[in-house]
Amino acid sequence: MLEAFKIACKDKDFFKKAHLIATGQNDIKKFKAKASKLHIEDKIISFEKRNDLEKFYKSADCFAYPSLYDSAGFVIEEALACSLPVIASKFAGYSKLVKKAKTRVVIDPTDINKFSEVLLDFFYKSKEELNKLPCNASNFMIKLNSIKDEDIFDRFRQNTL
Repeated sequence: MLEAFKIACKDKDFFKKAHLIATGQNDIKKFKAKASKLHIEDKIISFEKRNDLEKFYKSADCFAYPSLYDSAGFVIEEALACSLPVIASKFAGYSKLVKKAKTRVVIDPTDINKFSEVLLDFFYKSKEELNKLPCNASNFMIKLNSIKDEDIFDRFRQNTL
């Protein structure tokens, strides 16, 4: 993630406006050290694992989940419930959900250059295009919620509206 973000930061507009918010890192010191080594520490806002993620979803324009392994990335469902377009790893268990919701793309997180292109592509989308993506995500999650008997979607939607 950090390497792709660093490459995207070569674009002057992206560098000027974009920030990366990272939460839930197992080793936050290691994450911060890597950001510092890449000279992007000023572009990174990091937090320990938190229970109020819906506040972060609300402040974001996009949710990226470049996991190399995750059988069930529940955070992807949370991001979709908060109407965020998602960039998900092809290795994440919920990557098929992202494709089905038509809310963004599924990437190979080991392809750093492609990942960075996707970040830039999202950054340069028009307001109209961006507005369509969260709408699709929200509508998909409402439909999914009517099928599942879970209240997580309501919790996140209420806290982000």
